[in-house]
Amino acid sequence: MSIRKQPNGKWHYDFGYEGKRYKKKGFRTKRDATQAESIARNKVMKGFVINNKTSFIDYYNDWIKVNKEGVVTDKAYATFKNAINQFKTFLETENFSDVILSDLNTTFYRKFIKWYGSNHSTETVRKIHNFYRRCNSRTFNTQRPYLQSCC
Repeated sequence: MSIRKQPNGKWHYDFGYEGKRYKKKGFRTKRDATQAESIARNKVMKGFVINNKTSFIDYYNDWIKVNKEGVVTDKAYATFKNAINQFKTFLETENFSDVILSDLNTTFYRKFIKWYGSNHSTETVRKIHNFYRRCNSRTFNTQRPYLQSCC
């Protein structure tokens, strides 16, 4: 564990686990860096892979297989699969083939919600939003964007 202060006054952490380095910088205080380092270390030790270069579609499909396959009904599982198919359709309309997790921000996600909400009910948009939020709550703004998507 290494928490250091950078020349610009910001803090960063750096640690290694099983031959791989994990780093993050830009924390305002040493306490923030220490807390973030503890969280990241716990995630790595529990088997979570911290990799923002992963394709969102691959990440979502893996998440469905691990967390939903065999747990939810077939109809619910099909609805989870439909959510990613809708996202793929949106990417095609935006001339993208895929998006990586580090490029997926709230603005891009809200464009998707607005696009999806243009021809779906508020309740349907809310369900799709909840699927994505469950999958990756740290990427998406969890405030209710589906309320503004239909108007």
